[in-house]
Amino acid sequence: MAKRGGWIGAIVGLILFGFLGLGLWLLIEAVNFAQTAHRGQGDVIELIADSSGDGLSYSAVVEYPGADGRLYQGITHISSSGYNYRIGERVEILFHPSDPGEVRINSVFSLYGPGLIFAGASGLMLLILWIVRARLGKRVAVQAAPAKKPAQHPETDLSKYGHVHDPKPPHEPTVRRMR
Repeated sequence: MAKRGGWIGAIVGLILFGFLGLGLWLLIEAVNFAQTAHRGQGDVIELIADSSGDGLSYSAVVEYPGADGRLYQGITHISSSGYNYRIGERVEILFHPSDPGEVRINSVFSLYGPGLIFAGASGLMLLILWIVRARLGKRVAVQAAPAKKPAQHPETDLSKYGHVHDPKPPHEPTVRRMR
């Protein structure tokens, strides 16, 4: 029967690998988007507030001219409690040519932040889990190792002949005088 700690470690490891995969997928998707998107300038026309259990976060609505000259609006794909954009502020954006409503603010965090957070945090946790398991495994292996016999010199190892030689000299008998 497997130990419970082994199952828990395996489940935690699988979950962390899932988050690592999600982070890598988000990074690949962001790189692909950045390579195919058009660059442009847009104006922040609205901040949409989203209230969740973690507090208040904001998504920016950006209006910008598309490649065809028409005006488009798009909501940024991530929201943040720390958005420091003001309504009316001009920002550099990336927008998808076949879907002009898909817009991202052209900054490292806006493009790669979610993927870096997922991949980095789960990768770090997997590394810590691996180090802990390796160190605990060595400790258990050292504790479980059988004690080795001390090495004997070939001339004193007579066990192969059926009897064992005691290398200690015999004790001298103790002489007691009777009165």
